[in-house]
Amino acid sequence: MKYGFYGAENAFAPAVSGDFPGIDTPRDLYAALLDIWCSYSCTPRLRDGFSPDNPTLGQCAVTAFLAQDIFGGKVFGIPRPGGNFHCYNVSSGCTYDLTSEQFGNEILVYQDSDPEQLREVHFQREEKRQRYEFLREKLRRYCREKASSRKISAVIFDMDGVIFDSERPVLAGWQDIARKYSIPDIETPYYKCIGVNSVKTREIFLDFYGADFPYDKYKAEQSHNFHAKYDGGKLPLMPYIRETLELIRSAGIPAAVASSTRSAVVLQQIADAGLDGYFSAIIGGDMISRSKPFPDIFLEAAKLLGASPENSLVIEDSFNGIRAAYTGGFVPVMVPDMVAPDCEMQAKADYIFGDLSGVMELIKGGAL
Repeated sequence: MKYGFYGAENAFAPAVSGDFPGIDTPRDLYAALLDIWCSYSCTPRLRDGFSPDNPTLGQCAVTAFLAQDIFGGKVFGIPRPGGNFHCYNVSSGCTYDLTSEQFGNEILVYQDSDPEQLREVHFQREEKRQRYEFLREKLRRYCREKASSRKISAVIFDMDGVIFDSERPVLAGWQDIARKYSIPDIETPYYKCIGVNSVKTREIFLDFYGADFPYDKYKAEQSHNFHAKYDGGKLPLMPYIRETLELIRSAGIPAAVASSTRSAVVLQQIADAGLDGYFSAIIGGDMISRSKPFPDIFLEAAKLLGASPENSLVIEDSFNGIRAAYTGGFVPVMVPDMVAPDCEMQAKADYIFGDLSGVMELIKGGAL
């Protein structure tokens, strides 16, 4: 391949860390990052200008410190307008700038007097530290995938918005309550609750409306109305869910439900829909102390299935669910329902499909 970054012709500094197998020189790192750099890893002030045609834009500091992790040496900065520094690396006698191409025809001057850049200073900005951690984890996954062709060993499903088309009826029920009791802006707290358990949902409502908000009363009424209308197998299914479950079963892949909804409700709704035979484990939100975005519920599901997270698909529609899957080291698959993915979701989800037919194609392929 063509290496267009500054110093590429001599960028053969050896790796001093074995954490990223296959990344033996800065050239290897550059080639890998071409598949990883994205708008999420770009500095926020430049994200609007990011494109696949200019993937190094706004990536200098997080890239340089990642390169330092792998190849050692030091990170230096070229002073830029506005008091910023463009970061580059010097290690094993090699000077290289993996993100120099973002400047186009501008000629940068690399000098011995350029000040050293310290991660302790740069990472005082939390968003920069998070972008660095994201890039590091993406590279780790990239290396694992290159090292071996991974086979799908388990599939873990969220329930609401993935198996059942239930989030719209629940919202409609809350809107009925809001009209009856003149509660303003019910949609705002509701959307924040997608993907979290009942304890966290209550907390979100009380934070939004105040501690004297009679949440328990309204929730009981909303829940009664919902179950009166949809219990007994009347809850609509999401498109392709039966076909997806049949495909998984025929492939001999174990499956689980890991839902933030209470376990009694999950068990009943799955049984009422005649889907219980497809799942080897069913876990509700009341069985786990920490709600999504913590990965606990998915880790428990993987444990029950005897599967490793890195080979397990997690099918989710919610932001908190994708965050949980990503944090737990799973393969996050987003099938958006009521909320479209933003740049964070595009970065953290390994796959994004419009509906479950995309999941079916992934499973037919067999490998991740």
